[in-house]
Amino acid sequence: MNIAIPIDSISDRKPLGSSRLPPPPTRTIAPGDRLPPARRTHTPSSDEESGAEEGGDDPRMLLPDASRASRRPPTLRTPKMHVPAYAAQVLVAGTRVLVATHHHLRCFDVARHVDVPIWMGDTKEMGVRDARVTALEFRAGSAGSVVWAGTKEGHLIELAMDSGEVTGTKFGVHAGVVTHIFRHRTAMISVDESGKVLVFEPTTASGSEVPSLTYTAPRVYRIAEKQEFVKLIG
Repeated sequence: MNIAIPIDSISDRKPLGSSRLPPPPTRTIAPGDRLPPARRTHTPSSDEESGAEEGGDDPRMLLPDASRASRRPPTLRTPKMHVPAYAAQVLVAGTRVLVATHHHLRCFDVARHVDVPIWMGDTKEMGVRDARVTALEFRAGSAGSVVWAGTKEGHLIELAMDSGEVTGTKFGVHAGVVTHIFRHRTAMISVDESGKVLVFEPTTASGSEVPSLTYTAPRVYRIAEKQEFVKLIG
């Protein structure tokens, strides 16, 4: 059995310019003969490699220099804004975070210093001795700049978010612990554990579009006492 394999042969080819190409050259290998060696792929010479390095085509030259890279693991700075569980009230407006724990209030700015509050306050300095803050909410129409705080003694306090300055108070307006404060459109709603609900809503007679602890007279409503969960929907 004979096998025909093409072979390069210049003599068997016709000269260039012919309209028809010559058939490929063949080689006859008899049964039992060894096959010819496989063709080797072209590898660039040392001169070609040096030329490529000088021309900047070597992909290894495009990699960044790692000889001065740091092998040390990264260290992350952990914030130290401590918020006690089950005993703290938290409000967030932009980068400002207000944390109320018992009778202490701290305001942080996470864009500046997370560990150090921009101001600290105490209910004693606000004219309410030994009062414990139990509820927080932003006042309607303030865009997060004014906060209402309810206390265990039934007081309502209004203060500025940026400085902690007290801008309004209403002492003893509730008979028990202020458990919830809600904001609904232009109105503010406070709820205590005895079921008393106060709605502070500005009127045309007051001449103001936002509720005020000093000038807005609240409407009184009643719900069941000792509510563990209260949510305003609407």
